[in-house]
Amino acid sequence: MAQPQAITMSVHTGDVSTDTDSIGVVHGFSGEWKLTAASYSPTTATADDASNKYTITLKQGSTAISSALDSDAAGWSVGTAYAFTLSAAGASLEFGAADVLKMTLDETGSATMAGNVFLTFEQVRA
Repeated sequence: MAQPQAITMSVHTGDVSTDTDSIGVVHGFSGEWKLTAASYSPTTATADDASNKYTITLKQGSTAISSALDSDAAGWSVGTAYAFTLSAAGASLEFGAADVLKMTLDETGSATMAGNVFLTFEQVRA
């Protein structure tokens, strides 16, 4: 049985210090690719603080494809990978070459968030 082809992308968020930023990502490969894993690794630490926190969500169009990743749960440490729980199923996790995966970064409080989102896709159709 042939191994599926996989790609992993790293997307730097830049410094997020406004209420909401959005980043759109396309993988650019032909065929259909299923998102199989997603994680966030901060380059700035965020303490466990409900009044000074960050939330990251992943969507395809208007469909949320993961549960929100929230620093309020335990804070975020530099260099630690925090996995998203992929909550969508089927076609919602499949991306063509021009389909946009949207990351929404919500900031509450005054700190600045920065880090990298890692996305892993497996090819499902050529």
